[in-house]
Amino acid sequence: MSPVPGTRWRVRLACSVRLRCLQACLVLALCLAVWLVVAPRWGRSAAVLVTVLTATGLVWRAGLDSRRRPDGLMLYPDGLLERLDGTAPWRSGRPLGLLQWPGMLALTVRYDDGGAETVLALSDALDAEAFRGLAAWARRHTRSHAVS
Repeated sequence: MSPVPGTRWRVRLACSVRLRCLQACLVLALCLAVWLVVAPRWGRSAAVLVTVLTATGLVWRAGLDSRRRPDGLMLYPDGLLERLDGTAPWRSGRPLGLLQWPGMLALTVRYDDGGAETVLALSDALDAEAFRGLAAWARRHTRSHAVS
């Protein structure tokens, strides 16, 4: 699935196991923090209620965010990017910035309609060739976009 010069190619974003584990750890840490703050002040029964409400809100929000993520990205050799999403109409834009860590990419995209978002791609959600290709494409076009 490597990019061929002069053609477009699609990167399908899958659900990352690492990201799900990080979300679960965050929910647990926040619930523990709520418990430790509320229990000494208002008692255990109030702490249970507030902790359950906090956990429910965080899990509900994580579920909404997982449905909102893009299904795939269509990448073009001139630096245009189209977000393909099953729940919303496609949007086109250009890469604005890129942060890369071992096994993780955070690509900031500025859309033609004025919106912007950060697309997070983890290496366990893509095959190795697609991950390297996306990183190379993003580095090439964020540099050329920043200059122009």
